[in-house]
Amino acid sequence: MAKIEPMDLVKSMSGKLCGHSDISFAKKGDTQYTMKRCNKRTSAPSEAELAQRAKFAAISAAVNARVKAKDPADLAAFKAQKKYKTLRKYLWQLETESYEQENP
Repeated sequence: MAKIEPMDLVKSMSGKLCGHSDISFAKKGDTQYTMKRCNKRTSAPSEAELAQRAKFAAISAAVNARVKAKDPADLAAFKAQKKYKTLRKYLWQLETESYEQENP
């Protein structure tokens, strides 16, 4: 990615220049980035890709519900382990294992 130094007339840029543009701008910290989306996909997703998307959506919904519920049992189990640094990652692993057992 290219880095640019903003000039006085343009202090910051973000997003696309127009709706059909494939170039966008972003800022992280004090650095401005320019990005170009290359080789946009033209084919439809395969059955395996659709299955993976469905799996991801199901796990994500379950994790979000558990995070919002703030179950004391989940918090206690998370604090008792040392492998995962965030509650969300810990719950993601639990939900992934659960999903894979239910949907072999």
